[in-house]
Amino acid sequence: MQLTRSGRLAALVATLGLAVLAVPSPSQAVPIEQEHWSDSIDEIQQPCGFDIRTQASFTGRFLLVRHGDDLAYGHENVSVRVSYTGLATGRTMTEFGQFHLQDLKVVDNGDGTLTITAKASGPHRVVGADGKTMFIESRSQWWTQTIDDAGTPGDPADDELLESTDPFKVVGKGVGERDFCTDLTAQVG
Repeated sequence: MQLTRSGRLAALVATLGLAVLAVPSPSQAVPIEQEHWSDSIDEIQQPCGFDIRTQASFTGRFLLVRHGDDLAYGHENVSVRVSYTGLATGRTMTEFGQFHLQDLKVVDNGDGTLTITAKASGPHRVVGADGKTMFIESRSQWWTQTIDDAGTPGDPADDELLESTDPFKVVGKGVGERDFCTDLTAQVG
């Protein structure tokens, strides 16, 4: 999962867990940007060898605040609903997610780059064609990103993502490795 300072739809990645909100106090945080947003997708795809209709809706709240170190920290809450309907069967499998993404630590490296340690967490539930819950995951993941700050470490408007690591820490309840095509074929194929 990539959380850039203007990141959208980051919840598409199956990053799961419970949130412990670490929002700075009002004396520390100065809002730079605040936005409520929504997006949707409705398209026919063939991810597993047969036609499905994918319908997805995403809503979120994004907040970018300046801390006492004059660096910007992002916070985003995202709700996701994705349904996959087999065109041949009319059967549907649906995913639900509530995710919280936040920059935990931002370090000015002094060389025109910033290193951001970020966390994503929230529950993820999948409901089968019979209306029963197939599985629930609840995990948190931590990772780092390197950002080119374009010579303005306190102004995120001109930042560019250079690198994002794989998660270096994952905690919580997961269901192990699942094969999306196996689940999709069994439910809607």
